Amino acid sequence: MDAIKSEKKYWFFSLIGLGILAVIQTLLRLHYINMPLFTDFAVYTYIGHALGNGGLLYTDLIDNKPPAIYITYMLAEKVFGYNQTTVCLLGIVFSFVSLVFVFLLLRRLGGYIVALIGAAFWILVSSTPALQAEFPNTELFINSFILIALWSFAEYLNNKRNFLYITGIALAVASFYKMNVVFVLAALALYVMLHKPGEKTVFGQLAKEMSKLVLPSVILWGITFIYFGVQNRFDDIYNVLFKALSQYAGNIFGNEWEFVKTTWFLFIPMLKEIWILNIFSWLWIVMVFILKPAKQKLWLLYGFAGVLLVIGSLRAGSPHYFQVLLPLFCIMSALFFKDVFEQLKQRPKWTWTVLGGVLAIPIVILGYYQFNYMKINPERTAIQKYGYSPSDDRELGRILKSLTRPEETIFQWGLAPSLYFYSQRKAASGFLLNQIFYFAPHPLDRVLYAKMVEDLRSSQPVFIVFTSWTARLVDDAFFQVIKKDYTFFGLYGKYVIFERKYRLNRFENVLQQYQHPTEPADHPWEGVRLRLAAQTKQLSAFRNTNVPPKPFERDLFIPKPDSPQYESVMKGIGLYRNGDLRSAEGLLRKIAEKNTGNFAAMANLGLMYEKYGLHHLALTNYQAVAEKYGHPWIDYFQEARFSLCREAERLVQETK
Repeated sequence: MDAIKSEKKYWFFSLIGLGILAVIQTLLRLHYINMPLFTDFAVYTYIGHALGNGGLLYTDLIDNKPPAIYITYMLAEKVFGYNQTTVCLLGIVFSFVSLVFVFLLLRRLGGYIVALIGAAFWILVSSTPALQAEFPNTELFINSFILIALWSFAEYLNNKRNFLYITGIALAVASFYKMNVVFVLAALALYVMLHKPGEKTVFGQLAKEMSKLVLPSVILWGITFIYFGVQNRFDDIYNVLFKALSQYAGNIFGNEWEFVKTTWFLFIPMLKEIWILNIFSWLWIVMVFILKPAKQKLWLLYGFAGVLLVIGSLRAGSPHYFQVLLPLFCIMSALFFKDVFEQLKQRPKWTWTVLGGVLAIPIVILGYYQFNYMKINPERTAIQKYGYSPSDDRELGRILKSLTRPEETIFQWGLAPSLYFYSQRKAASGFLLNQIFYFAPHPLDRVLYAKMVEDLRSSQPVFIVFTSWTARLVDDAFFQVIKKDYTFFGLYGKYVIFERKYRLNRFENVLQQYQHPTEPADHPWEGVRLRLAAQTKQLSAFRNTNVPPKPFERDLFIPKPDSPQYESVMKGIGLYRNGDLRSAEGLLRKIAEKNTGNFAAMANLGLMYEKYGLHHLALTNYQAVAEKYGHPWIDYFQEARFSLCREAERLVQETK
């Protein structure tokens, strides 16, 4: 009776603790609710939306991930809507699922206190931007299902045989997010073969256990292939999900070897913010093998080895790949404290105080990193982690939304699929990222490329935007489409925008109906075109005027006397102050180009352009300075960029 009361008491306090941790985790993730979406999340969101509206995966919508991630985003949209809040809420939901199963697994392995310690570790690392975990990438969902698999496997080892079915189903679903989860399945299967055969009929029992683990994956993927085959779309899924993906991922065995050679036991820069859990995890592994060998814990090391193989199988590991380590790091670190506590049970009382102090160290360190992120504006965090592209994509997407009608399409050639999400416009082709053409093997890439060009010819997007250095324009079929049907519209930051010619012709015809050609016409984009024309005239006037300059709202940047090209830059400033704007611009631009973006020359060019209303030219210089020299020019560039965007929005509203 006393044991039952004690169990209920532990459950009650554990639920309170879990509730508090869930609230903290929710607040940590809500901090990033308005952070601009990076490439991966934008792809998942857009494809999920298009699937819900009848799009065909791998046929109309091309990306090299298994179906689960897009289905998950599609279902989330059905519940929460097609907006950025949905992305954040999806992260909160699955982080909570992982939190629960971290707790349940550790409760089985170490009791309630240990379970709460591991759960606390989880909430402090599960949303860290250091591993691109602030938004729900595939690894977040994989973590949830791997944790379910590990929990059910622990129950199976506790003589609940049928829980092995749950392990198999959970790993099958996880593989539907990324196929390399098969390494975790293989690791647990190996443990069953080596350490858990039946006593009497070894082969028969082993075959039965293997079927529980493996059959769910075989059935799930078998149904998928049959579905695509029945629809005569098997070649689509095979080409994109296997041929193109294998080229993207590279040779698995070569990747694994390179991973082993270069990680040095995982002490690598990508894990710098979770180094404390890294250390405790490896200390626990040492305790298992040397200080306190225990066969009942070996299965967790098999699972850990499988997770390492998952990461190592991918070429040139991105930070988000390492998210799959987070649950096991939390679990093994918590078990480290449990095992140390058991070693100290017979020690003097003061050793417990020491253990409590040691336990506080990871909590303080991990909390410190998260507190620093909470202090920073999410926009600044996005710049630090991903550069300026996500913010630029968001603002340009909103501008494209104002320049187009809902039924019109756009197309981005590069790595900015969030233009589709923020513009709320349909992509003219299902090829959302041009990188697939750099990883697809010949002749597959030519087949896919020809399909994309045909999509553009039939969809006739209003705007085509070149968005990255990979967006090369060569004399091919794509180039011929642009040359024949499009004209240069303008620039936004580093992005080049082409507009379909028929819209330009309509604009010119409409303008002829007005007595004053500068009067805005009937659509917002026409006002924007007028503004671009006006800026061209401004630039011409700027370069030819001899009128003394007006006072600067922001002073010119005076370089230090010992800085490179000091005398040349000061000469340019002198020319400007004397009213010789053409010579000043020419000299400063020459300095910047000759000396690989000289800081003082580029900063002053930006200030000069800004003063005379040449916002785009000013912006280009500020961005180059910020990317090269960082703070405080990052903040300055952000201020100038948002100012320009507000001005563009105001002009659009005026022309409606």
